[in-house]
Amino acid sequence: MTFPPTKRTPEAAQVGVHRKMPFDQYARMDALNASTIGRFLQSSKAGAWYLQGEPDAPSAAMLFGSAMHARILEPEDYKARAMQTELGPGADVGHRKIAEQHPDAIILRAGWGESIERIADELYAHPRASTILSEADAHRELTIVWNEQIKYDGKRIDIPCKARLDFFSVALQAVVDIKKVRKDAGIKDAFSKSIWNYGYHIQAAWYARAAQKASLCESRPDYAWICVEETPPHEIDLYQANDAMMRHGWSDCKTGLYAYARYRITGEARGRSNSIEEIELPAWAKREE
Repeated sequence: MTFPPTKRTPEAAQVGVHRKMPFDQYARMDALNASTIGRFLQSSKAGAWYLQGEPDAPSAAMLFGSAMHARILEPEDYKARAMQTELGPGADVGHRKIAEQHPDAIILRAGWGESIERIADELYAHPRASTILSEADAHRELTIVWNEQIKYDGKRIDIPCKARLDFFSVALQAVVDIKKVRKDAGIKDAFSKSIWNYGYHIQAAWYARAAQKASLCESRPDYAWICVEETPPHEIDLYQANDAMMRHGWSDCKTGLYAYARYRITGEARGRSNSIEEIELPAWAKREE
């Protein structure tokens, strides 16, 4: 189904598998992704505000993460495009100016290059992570666009959807996500909380759906994380989402999908609550009378 374009996504999406699509082009495509689902799970109002708002400028952490992914997954491309600068950690304005002058460059602020090389060395020295990342048949940097059919108001309609996969392991039949984390954030209990807090289970289910729609696998693939700490000694932890997590993630995806479709069809953006609800003290604050 064709909808009027939004401010954030003004360009029509083309169904198919696109390799090495620039992120800016991906972001402008008018199709539903995991980030937008997360906004609509908050409320239709939050989702609408996100779609009609200006695209966010990437943070320093996001820019570092993108450069790190390029070095690990596409080392030759990284080597050709990396541009070392003397910009400091908070030099966001200077970074944007250089990016405008050199749109194809991977801009490295002071210290980033050395840090990224240490992380890459640790990952490729790790017995399991290196085996996964060195897979010759793996698919890298894939943009997948498909139509998700839903039933709305008694009619079947197609909702354009998109996902951007960094790495798909053919050997493991799994989407693999490399996560840069803070010190000790990769420990199992801590990362499990991050999965919930940041909606990684939603992303996992959505990306697995995309891989299946792109015929990268016959059945739902697995989803794995390679967590690497951003500071030395760069501890590495590997996890695979269990079936319960994937089912929960897909259930949330479907809820967000329908909320998104309702907004795009009707233009109605409901807030989180329209009624008065009874509230009580949190459980930890209660005491027996």
